Amino acid sequence: MKLIVCTLIFGEINSMVKLHLKNLTKTQSHKVCIGISKTSFPSLLAVLKETEPYPCFHFIEDDIKASKIIQEFGLNIQSSYSYSHKQFAVVNLFKWTFLLSILEQHKDTEFLLFTDFDVVWFDKLPNQDMEKLKINFGMSTQLDIVKGEKPVHCTGIILLLNKRLNFELITAVFQSQIKEIRNGNFEYYDQVAFNNYVNEMNFKPSIGFLPSQNYVIGSESLKLSFRKRKSIKRNLVAYHANYVIGKRSKYLLMYGVYKLQEGFGHYRLLVFAVSLFWKVYFRLQNFKVQITSINH
Repeated sequence: MKLIVCTLIFGEINSMVKLHLKNLTKTQSHKVCIGISKTSFPSLLAVLKETEPYPCFHFIEDDIKASKIIQEFGLNIQSSYSYSHKQFAVVNLFKWTFLLSILEQHKDTEFLLFTDFDVVWFDKLPNQDMEKLKINFGMSTQLDIVKGEKPVHCTGIILLLNKRLNFELITAVFQSQIKEIRNGNFEYYDQVAFNNYVNEMNFKPSIGFLPSQNYVIGSESLKLSFRKRKSIKRNLVAYHANYVIGKRSKYLLMYGVYKLQEGFGHYRLLVFAVSLFWKVYFRLQNFKVQITSINH
């Protein structure tokens, strides 16, 4: 089974990005493609100087769609935009242009695995996940469960077959997202666009989910801090540090889980503390929104 692993790096090469790339290139024996801007490329080379096999690079500015986005929205390609920034949804668009570029340029590959750079990888992609994809679905994402609602697709990790149907799906999601952003909706993120399109179109075949015990979502960080080391070592394939804001918090969680997996149990406190802080923060934010709604 021929697989290409791809990750998109936008902005500075910080500690979080370095940890992501180090573990990604160490654990994945398949070809790795990295989307990067030309201005960030020299810093990236210093990080990857001992990487084998050497990655394949795709420059953001060389892609026609991506280049037009940079010009239209006035992006500074040397900057990193956080979740709270107005341009964050615009940067999300590069995920789709990058995936479309990979599918077009590597037509000989059977599978494609996309990963955000706030994901730390601990093991290679299991063959059973690729086999399941061939039998049941053409695409699977990380599972993001929202209480009281049906499961939500998290687009931080996407595994897909290289086939025309998936190319058309990604194109449609890209077009729907950029349309919303042009209409002034700067909170229409890549995950929102993906789930809305899949649900509205009742997309068939259904998009699958990767096993949640193997691909752990950020909302499960608090529970993860209580899991036994043997369970983490046996089951954890990847950990996605979403549900927190800011590169520092993301890095601390990624590094803490990485050290836990290595057997350093005292890093549970770090994972617990950062996870608890953001859990309380978001609950307070939701409470403020509810109070404001009642007052109005």
